[in-house]
Amino acid sequence: YTVVFYSSDDGYNWTVIDTAFGNVSDLDWRLPITQSEDYLIKVVLHDLEEEVAEDQSNATFSNGPLTMTKNVSAGWSLISIPLIQNDMSVEAVLVDDFDFQYAVYGFNPQEGHTVPETLQVAQGYFLGIVNDAQMDVTGLPIEDEAYTFDLTIGWNMLGSPFRHTSDLEDATVTIEGDEMSFEEAVVEEYLTPIMYNFYNNIPEDEPDWPDGNRYAESDQMEAWKGYWYLSLIDGVQLTINRPTAYPQPERDDSEEPSPEDWHLDIIASMGEFGDACNIGVNESATSGFDNLYDYPEPPHAPVENYVRFYHERENWPNHSGNLFNRDIRPPMERDETQEWEVTVTCGENGEVLLVWPNIAETVPYMNQITLIDPVADIEVDMINDYLYFFDYD
Repeated sequence: YTVVFYSSDDGYNWTVIDTAFGNVSDLDWRLPITQSEDYLIKVVLHDLEEEVAEDQSNATFSNGPLTMTKNVSAGWSLISIPLIQNDMSVEAVLVDDFDFQYAVYGFNPQEGHTVPETLQVAQGYFLGIVNDAQMDVTGLPIEDEAYTFDLTIGWNMLGSPFRHTSDLEDATVTIEGDEMSFEEAVVEEYLTPIMYNFYNNIPEDEPDWPDGNRYAESDQMEAWKGYWYLSLIDGVQLTINRPTAYPQPERDDSEEPSPEDWHLDIIASMGEFGDACNIGVNESATSGFDNLYDYPEPPHAPVENYVRFYHERENWPNHSGNLFNRDIRPPMERDETQEWEVTVTCGENGEVLLVWPNIAETVPYMNQITLIDPVADIEVDMINDYLYFFDYD
């Protein structure tokens, strides 16, 4: 006989739906009135030998419209809308949340930034607000098992199509009918390996970095977040698969730095705005452009002031311009010296702060790294110091 259960709290408690005896493969069942987005089904089979086996649904489902909320800080954020409302006009989605001045911009490659009248799931938008607020949306999620983005060459503004976090590495790519893995598409230099979200408050996992508005790299798509994503060719279909509802274990990508693989992350900031830049080596990198390691600088956010921190490479691929925020090279020979030239530009004059608090975790202890300011004629030992101020004029 078979016993069928349901849970409305993601598997913490189970209630029997029905028990079926013999060769019964169908059961009629109506979802309870209690609204939940965390329903699961479990089937437990008992055979004649008193052996027991069970299985349950791989993802949660809901029995009606859901409500999702998001706290948003004053300033600019790159967002997406996680649910489909009956009315997706900007007024219906945002006006009930903001009783103050706000601005929202979409993007398409032909026109650049545009002011949308309606919002769409799986689309990114720049949202600017003058006060902290809580956003809420009531509607239905995308029910498909996968969502496909049609990408054009250059920058595309995307949003998460699902309520749960999706990994780019699990995506599939189709070009002129040929399907391949995401990793294969990156190796073939059809797509870049990373996306960029713009946020206006510091993430909890980076407590040592200064507060401010800046881009953050991501290889995952999260609900409520929008992303810049660069395609290196036209006609690419990027298919994101529906993630499971179960929490995934946190990935630990950190490794001990070695002479063959190390990197140094630096953030430049002025007031509430900042940008990150990265240098380093990897045994698989070359001295030129490597799609796997050398990341392009994302487009300007629509902010009055700004900070940009980048490597300028005239001879590298220029689908996104000639600015890059990563320059990873081959490992250095013993006693070899290499120099990376990086540039800071700002929307206003003022004092710029450079910080690199994680250097002990990402750079081998035997390396000597020096920051040289050619304008002020100052040298900084980056191993023993972790910040530097200079006047931008």
